Amino acid sequence: MKVILLEDTKGLGKKFDIKEVKDGYVRNFLLPKKLVQIATKTTLAQLKIQKESEEKAIAKLLGELEKIVDALKKEVLIFQLKVGDKGEVFGSVSVDKIIESLKAKGFEIKKEQIDLETPIKSLGEHVINIRLDREVKGTIKVKIEAED
Repeated sequence: MKVILLEDTKGLGKKFDIKEVKDGYVRNFLLPKKLVQIATKTTLAQLKIQKESEEKAIAKLLGELEKIVDALKKEVLIFQLKVGDKGEVFGSVSVDKIIESLKAKGFEIKKEQIDLETPIKSLGEHVINIRLDREVKGTIKVKIEAED
């Protein structure tokens, strides 16, 4: 039986794929869970319209994310940490502090979008990678200064 996948389904395919699947599997598993729709002329026509509208929405979203990345490139987050007599830094800048600083500047970035494995514990300027989407990546500049 030909079906249209309504969601990404492990072992079958991605959303909007058209697949040939055994009748029993469709009736007993996929249809009750609303994972598929039976492929008819009408549903295939609807599929084409849905695909086009979703592609437009994704393109718009990616455009907005690119604008955010461009704005983030221009920003420099400045943190001040205590420094000892010998130049050792007391404290660190973690992902949470970076997110807090970005929120104060009007950016909504999630913890998992920032690629920082260990907190920053040295003075100077650091470049941190961010991943807003699979295709949209950028950087943030973080400057650590000695506290007065």
